[in-house]
Amino acid sequence: MTLKEYQKEGVAFIVKNYLEATTRGMLLHMDPGLGKSLTIIESLKVLKIKNVCVVCPASLKINWLKEIEKWGYLPEKLDIYSFNHCQRHIPKLEKGTVLIVDEAHGLRNWQSKQTRNIIFKIAPQAERVYLLTGTPVVRSFADLHPLFTVLEPQKWGSYSIFAEKFANKEIVFLGKKRIVKYTGYKNSKELKELASGISFGRKKADVLKELPPKSFFEIHIDPNLKVEDKTTKEEINEALNSGVISEALMSMRRISGITKAVGCAEYINTFSEPVVVFCHHKEVAKILENEFKKDGKTVASIVGGDNLESRNLVVENFQDGKVDVVICSIEAAGVGITLTRASICFFVELPFNYASYLQAYGRIDRIGQENHMQIYNFLSSDLDYAIQKIVLSKKDSLVEFEREKA
Repeated sequence: MTLKEYQKEGVAFIVKNYLEATTRGMLLHMDPGLGKSLTIIESLKVLKIKNVCVVCPASLKINWLKEIEKWGYLPEKLDIYSFNHCQRHIPKLEKGTVLIVDEAHGLRNWQSKQTRNIIFKIAPQAERVYLLTGTPVVRSFADLHPLFTVLEPQKWGSYSIFAEKFANKEIVFLGKKRIVKYTGYKNSKELKELASGISFGRKKADVLKELPPKSFFEIHIDPNLKVEDKTTKEEINEALNSGVISEALMSMRRISGITKAVGCAEYINTFSEPVVVFCHHKEVAKILENEFKKDGKTVASIVGGDNLESRNLVVENFQDGKVDVVICSIEAAGVGITLTRASICFFVELPFNYASYLQAYGRIDRIGQENHMQIYNFLSSDLDYAIQKIVLSKKDSLVEFEREKA
């Protein structure tokens, strides 16, 4: 695997940070899709780190295992824990362990037990701590205080002093209760300088020249309920190769979608950009909608049965910036609409043929799209992996056929 130039710069920063040992670690914040996991994994390989502990959302534990295997890094000891696990238990780290906290913006709340456990009980056991996130700041620069405190405990002072210096203080009343809130950003130049030794970041806009027009990603999700598949892998492969899709496979896709939907939404909620999410079943769409709304996102959907007027209104509202997330049925939204305000789309359920896949992500890949596009496929079941391998591998011959027709 050849690293991109900005990834090499990230590796160099991490290696230097580790060898100089002047801080506990550093914050790696890169826009989603730019390769945070690859950058940290390559750094661990260069440093020949033997013991690694990863803390991440529960749904992404298997994804971390797959990523480490994919990039050919095999530490002698690898532990992967969920944030929820760290709320209830304090894992004991072996001497020399490097701790990686993925989606580290989840530590921004000092009142959270998982934040206190990771900062005060788990991180101090580690040789180094590396915090990974695509969105280090959610509401204000005050969100950074817990993260920086992990890395340089003596430098940043109390939360209130930090927050008042780098964010705007607001007083609100809930009944008779007085509540202090911090919003926005202040003194950004000073903060950047103070954090220069522990913070490495890249925005998509900074590295566009190094990116292809489109990038495709596989995200491996732990389903929230394990369901035993009665159909064998051989039967799945035979059906997909023949194109004859049985009711059993249709049922498997539905169950797979329902059991991974919450984990998929958890991952998608880490993105701050407008996005398009594709699925097949209305039950899956409903679960996704509920999870997005819990996160404070505005959501609209295009599913089977919508009339033309309501569908056009969803498209118009999304393109005008009034909606954060559009949930689309692969079939209902596969043609005739333009969603180019988004440059990122997700497939929670995969179609059984490549043409439908191409038509679906074509909603963002249209005239007027000026940004690097990211297409994510969520995989959790034997059926998902088979579709990814057998159906979506047919793209080369289909693209060549489309060229010949043109």
